[in-house]
Amino acid sequence: RDATRALAWLKQLPPGAPEWAAVRRIASDAREQGVARWVLRGHAGHVLDVEFAPDDRHLISAGDDGTIRIWDLATGAGRVLSTPGPITELLLTPDGARAVAIGPWDPDSSDGRAMRVWDLAAGTARELPGDPNRVDAAILSPDGRVVAAMTCGGGVSLIDLATLARRPLLPAAPRAKANHACASAMAFSPDGRLLAVEGGARDRSRVSDGTS
Repeated sequence: RDATRALAWLKQLPPGAPEWAAVRRIASDAREQGVARWVLRGHAGHVLDVEFAPDDRHLISAGDDGTIRIWDLATGAGRVLSTPGPITELLLTPDGARAVAIGPWDPDSSDGRAMRVWDLAAGTARELPGDPNRVDAAILSPDGRVVAAMTCGGGVSLIDLATLARRPLLPAAPRAKANHACASAMAFSPDGRLLAVEGGARDRSRVSDGTS
């Protein structure tokens, strides 16, 4: 039994109810399992990603209902930001001020996966530029200023979140050499100066300058 629901049921039990004989056992089980501080409800569909804010006072969630929800962990209250479509991934900047919301792969879209950067305090969003070869994966630089976006063919671009300028870093492989699987991986070095790129249509790992 869910420990949090069990305790909620106990709180509604009237004094003298015959179920009180089982209360001690239920309370003991709940204590051993641990009890949630809040059950955060609001999403109309599946929750697909969650991120703790750097202040440890907020949780940001996103899902296939097309909303981003900013939860106050002291009160359980949530603030809603609505987007045009589902969100499968959130990239939160280190200062917690902005979040990059990434949509699912869309075969009918010229961009592949839609990406928007949100100002969480203002509740406003700007759409990030796509890539002619369709974006398949993205990561955020350690300082939160740049998004590295990779296409299925292994092409990589850097997008400045302040100016929304996109700079190609690695070209995509020709379609004839593309793999059927778009498995890709990227990682910034801790100082953000280097970007490691693995997979895609290249079948090898590469390390590039991630700042210039």
